[in-house]
Amino acid sequence: LGFQVSTGNQSRHQACQSPNFTTNAAAMRDACAQVIADATRALQLQRDNVKALYLAGLGHLCMDGHAEASRFLSRALEAARETQDSIKDDIWRTLARAKYEKWEADSAARRARLTALRASATQAQWPPPPRQQQPCGGGEGGGKDEASIGGEGEGDAGGGGGAGVSAEDWEWLLAAAARQDEPVEVPSVYTCPLTMETFREPAITKYGNSYEHHMLMLHLQSNKWDPITRKPLTENDVVPNVALREAVRTYLDEHPWAWKELMAM
Repeated sequence: LGFQVSTGNQSRHQACQSPNFTTNAAAMRDACAQVIADATRALQLQRDNVKALYLAGLGHLCMDGHAEASRFLSRALEAARETQDSIKDDIWRTLARAKYEKWEADSAARRARLTALRASATQAQWPPPPRQQQPCGGGEGGGKDEASIGGEGEGDAGGGGGAGVSAEDWEWLLAAAARQDEPVEVPSVYTCPLTMETFREPAITKYGNSYEHHMLMLHLQSNKWDPITRKPLTENDVVPNVALREAVRTYLDEHPWAWKELMAM
């Protein structure tokens, strides 16, 4: 199994990532499809094989299958955490790329729809002008004419003096829809106080302070104290902060533009 995943896929894996390979899209897709097929066979023998999951994710990613890539890469990340596999950082960066590229595609589609909607609304003169009230008819029955009745019964856009949806309201609605794709600063609760970067593997000390695990371990190699409290601290006083890790993941999934930072970490 190890030979099949590690050696058998190596050349195809490199081909999928080679910049020169993109000049031949058909060959690239064939190579990536073969990576997926090989990884799938390996997973049938060992469903939690880290490298097979990782390669399956890479294969789907190079074929723009971002959702499937994210599914396999998320499984690979969990398996790597359990075994403390050194490939974990590579998986993190690749997962971030899959998530971010999916957001880019989805965001572009949303912008196109909003642009088309704005243009359509402008052409249709939305919101429509208020319907004019007609004077009460003096004909048979002395009732109101049809237009007046329709205005009252259907709640016309004028709403009795122009109280309907205004052009400003309509523009505010479109702007609010676009705002979900506008990057903002990641809240500090989701960032490491040592690096100010988004957490990947947060760890918590016995004093209740959380840091990126790798950065804290580097700190403790020469400084045996908590970076914030300055109180004595050793590696044995540090455990993974699973709750914070899940909170960060939820934030990233709800604000997928934030995955971009993790691509380069």
